[in-house]
Amino acid sequence: MALPMRQITRKIFWRKVLSRCRFSTSCTHFHHDIVRVRFAPSPTGYLHLGSLRTALFNYCQAKTNGGVFILRIEDTDQSRKVEGATESIMKVLDWAGLSPDEGPLVGGEHGPYIQSERKQIYQEATETLLKKGAVYPCFCTENRLNLLRKEAYRRKEIPKYDNKCRDLTTEEIEEKKSQGIPWVVRLRVDDWSRAWDDMVYGHIAINHQEGDPVLMKADGYPTYHFANVVDDHLMKITHVLRGEEWQSSTPKHLVLYQAFGWDPPKFAHLPLILNSNGTKLSKRQGDITVDYFKKKGYSPRVLLNYLTLTGGGFGTSSLTPECFSLDQLVQKFDLKNVTSHSGRLHPQNLEILSRKLLLAKLETKEGQNELVQYTIQLVKDHYRNRSSDEDLAKFIFNEDHIGSLLKWALPERITRPEDLLGEQFIFLWEVPDKTDIATFLQKTGEDSHMFINVGLEIVDTVEQFEAESINAALNKKAKSLKISLKKLMPILRYVLFSTVEGPKVGEIMFALGKEQTVFRLQRALELSDISAV
Repeated sequence: MALPMRQITRKIFWRKVLSRCRFSTSCTHFHHDIVRVRFAPSPTGYLHLGSLRTALFNYCQAKTNGGVFILRIEDTDQSRKVEGATESIMKVLDWAGLSPDEGPLVGGEHGPYIQSERKQIYQEATETLLKKGAVYPCFCTENRLNLLRKEAYRRKEIPKYDNKCRDLTTEEIEEKKSQGIPWVVRLRVDDWSRAWDDMVYGHIAINHQEGDPVLMKADGYPTYHFANVVDDHLMKITHVLRGEEWQSSTPKHLVLYQAFGWDPPKFAHLPLILNSNGTKLSKRQGDITVDYFKKKGYSPRVLLNYLTLTGGGFGTSSLTPECFSLDQLVQKFDLKNVTSHSGRLHPQNLEILSRKLLLAKLETKEGQNELVQYTIQLVKDHYRNRSSDEDLAKFIFNEDHIGSLLKWALPERITRPEDLLGEQFIFLWEVPDKTDIATFLQKTGEDSHMFINVGLEIVDTVEQFEAESINAALNKKAKSLKISLKKLMPILRYVLFSTVEGPKVGEIMFALGKEQTVFRLQRALELSDISAV
């Protein structure tokens, strides 16, 4: 299948880069004044909240220190790669405003930034370790490794490789290769105990118990840990900010740095994010992916602020959540203030933040216009395939009324414009059925004609078209005409709202707006004339 031109161009570009930048250990120690961090997701699915928070922390660490934020796609495990996941990750980061300074799309002098395009670099890194005698080929079959694991479980021990192939002679190695036996490359490790000073958790010492680990798989791809260390060094990463779950892998990485003779970066492991009930976030939960919240209508600003409320680092509080801009979050960020204990997400804070952002937007002309246009497009898209009167279309395009509607709906009724598409607001966008209205008016008798006229008169004469003013005017008019409110209100409510019970009529009229209220009352008046005949 032919590759897209964009992909062909990228491959040619990186081929040229690789021809100039061969793997080398001539410079084994990097001392940089510039902070360089990376966000390195695997394209195994949609980006979730935990990953987005890691990206945010890395972005802020770079920008706070005038550094560089890098995006690297770690796709060495081809069996778990999900089609389209890489593109989805890049779109989410762009949507969130966390644009990388270096990465697959923007390039950079340390690329390629997709690991599957760096196989040559890992092969050269392996050759370097082979020359040092730090690694060796292993020909053990998967069946033998499975038997070792089963035996370890039977003895209630931690499964680990028994290093059988460590002492193969050169002749034995060449003989097995000539027979076409698949092989991997393993690192010689005699002492797994490692300690480091974590920028979040302080001093950590782990005596990792494992046999010699695989660095290069039989398919020619590196293992995650090997590629991770090689890339972090060659991309000159100074700080590694990643989830707390990667703490146990750090000794393995430190062993690799030592094998190459490289100085490791500084490590900062971020505390876990938990659900409100204390359970771990899981990719199997559909409601933890960024796309889930994006489709629900939450803005990136709301979602990023939501993530700052757990784990510290920004001086924000879940008791009084505020919706800061990304620039403000960068200014507030301090890695020293990140906590070492897990934090829980509280969904109610997401609603509070969303509502605060909407209210703030409504206070400015530019913000209100943006919100109005978004809401109009939202309604048009939602009702695109539904039949509706031309007058309804005019109503949807009424920008002044949509602005008033949003102010009415906030702060108590909605937390995002998408809420206006809910069942309780369907009366705003769907005109009551003519047949239903005609049938209803026929049952109510001749009084309905007069009651509808009362409604039209109030709409025309009320000084302020607001819910309280409309209700007061209706009450006053009904009293002067000696009309029972118990008869008047249900009729007006039905022709406007399709039910005899519900919100006060003044509130319905205000929510609909003057133009749509007049349209529905006049249409009902015509139908009442037909019903009378």
